[in-house]
Amino acid sequence: MDYETHVCPLCNNTFYSKSNYEKHNNQCIIFLMFKSKRSSNDVESESLCDDKWKEDSGPNVSKCCDIEPIIQVPGDKQVQIQYIVTVLKRQSEEIRNLKTELSKVKSKLYLQKKRKATFALETIRCSYNFKSWVDGIRASNDTIEIVFDNDLKTGLRFLLYTELKKVEGQPPFIAFNEKENVVYYFTGEKWNVMNSGEYFYLVNRLSGEIYNYYTEWRKQQTFTKAEEKKHVKHYFKICGEGNTTETTILYIKKWMYSKVKIEGQIDDL
Repeated sequence: MDYETHVCPLCNNTFYSKSNYEKHNNQCIIFLMFKSKRSSNDVESESLCDDKWKEDSGPNVSKCCDIEPIIQVPGDKQVQIQYIVTVLKRQSEEIRNLKTELSKVKSKLYLQKKRKATFALETIRCSYNFKSWVDGIRASNDTIEIVFDNDLKTGLRFLLYTELKKVEGQPPFIAFNEKENVVYYFTGEKWNVMNSGEYFYLVNRLSGEIYNYYTEWRKQQTFTKAEEKKHVKHYFKICGEGNTTETTILYIKKWMYSKVKIEGQIDDL
């Protein structure tokens, strides 16, 4: 039976398997480029590279390195260049095809995730209204102590965490892994995406609650001069020292997304 043979135009090696031949093509080009930079003093080490290359090329490769350690390439440089260009074009085409397939897979996954999130928004209901729930939040001694020891952002996070833990059933916020950093709020009828206006209302309302609670708490305290200096620093923290409204909103947005995803639970701070 006659077998189809494949001869490499660079080194004249013969292959009886198309897969081994194609694998050899890439190695042969790389090896030829590497070999062209070698000096005549490196013949011994080049021979070792030749043997290793032969082992990687498969069992059907002709053992021309056993006869002559230096690969004999065709003398026609134009043939060599044309061959290399052909192989590179084929590889470029394969890369383009892979990118196209990857793009199709990503598009399909995106549509699946979008349908999943849309279905959840249509089926999940909540007994809390966003603004009513936020207006009902009250600060405590624990809240201002957290601010004293840290900053206002941490106090806001603690206050939200405490209130979310009290919720029975679905909180007035929801998020999905499929839509990163997108949080929805419930109006009493449907879910809506929380935009800058809703985040500003949330942060401004809770910051005001903490400030008002601190003001009442401060009226009931009596401090020495040393303690008074300490509480001046606490006052600046209550006022949000070192943080702008924008950075505070971004901080709360990321934290809320991580805590109200339907895949997770409100389990820790």
